[in-house]
Order: sequence, then C-alpha cells, then structure tokens
Amino acid sequence: MAISVEQGVQIHLIPMTWDQAIEALEMGTVDAVQGMSKTRQREDRFDLSMPLLINEQVIFVDKATQFIVNLDDMTGRRIAYQSGDVNFEQLDKLEGVQLVGVRDQLEGLGLLQSGQVDVFIGNKLTGLYNMQKQGWTQDTKIVGEAIERHEYGIAVAKGNGALLQVLDKGLHTIKANGTYDKIYNKWFGMLLVDAEAQRSSSWPFSL
Repeated sequence: MAISVEQGVQIHLIPMTWDQAIEALEMGTVDAVQGMSKTRQREDRFDLSMPLLINEQVIFVDKATQFIVNLDDMTGRRIAYQSGDVNFEQLDKLEGVQLVGVRDQLEGLGLLQSGQVDVFIGNKLTGLYNMQKQGWTQDTKIVGEAIERHEYGIAVAKGNGALLQVLDKGLHTIKANGTYDKIYNKWFGMLLVDAEAQRSSSWPFSL
C-alpha cells in the first residue's frame, strides 16, 4: 500500500464486486474505489484522482475463432462483460446478441474458456494477467483494435476534495520516486503474451 506509506495514513481494503463498490461509495460506507475508468457520466457522480493508467477495453475470443474482429461481428454471439462496467454503454446498443453479465473479469474469461460464451469484452491488461495466471494463454486471444480507451484513477465521492488531495499527492510521490514503476513491473513486467499491451485497469495490487 504505497500511498499509505508515503502519506502516513491507514488504508483498509475491502474486497467487493464492482456493483457493490459503486453502491458503497455512493452510500458513503467506503471512502474511495481503488480504480475507475473516467467517463463524462461518471465525472458527474464522482471525482477521480490523477490518472493511474490508460484503461483499454478489448475483445477476447477463443484462439480458434476466425471471424470476430470488432463489434460489427457480434450478431448472434454470446457476449460476457463485467456487470456495471463502462463497456455496457456500447454493448447495450448491439442488436441480435446475448449479453451475459458477470461478477468480475476472471469469471468472464472463465465462461469463454468453457465455451459458455463466444466473446468476453473487458480490460486488456487485467485479462492478460488472468490468462497467464490461469494458464489460458494458449487458448485465448485478443482481436481487433481497442473498443475504448479511458483514463483510470481512484474514485471518491463528489466534492471530497480533502481525500482527493491526499491521494493525488501520494500518487505524485510514488511516480516521482520510482515506486510506481517497481510495483507495475512486479505484477505486469513478465506478461509476454502481448508486447504491445498498454497499462490498463483493475490492478491486482494495492495502492
């Protein structure tokens, strides 16, 4: 918890699904959500820290799939996505598809692995991390260009400027002193599946 160390504050991490985390932040039962993609709609509801990463949303398919490259190829497909994720705004516009909401990125990739869906749409680097951890790199691939790219930061309740200032100061410090790069390389530096992977969302480590 690098920010906690740098700022001398205690940070308690509470595992939640995405929907639970958003509800808890809006109800005031938590002070922040560790990571959120920045969109215009979300900026109306929350304040976000300085950017941590660039969050890419991409298409995951079975390695043998030949004819899916972009959203135009989704007709008749079963598509898994993380419930409440930024992807839903685009997926909800598709016609002739079966949308399958899942709890998290790992569950979505698991459904793809088992053949229960044809496509999983989610965070690029998180997906690559889970693929390597689960031993799925030989069975799954990313196709096409990124669907969306968003800045990704820590979210706090709208108007909570005091907490946002603490977080931004801590993030600036760990980026300046090299701690950020060390943490990133620890978790993602060995991901050789995609040498072009951009830093994405849903970090499996704690700030």
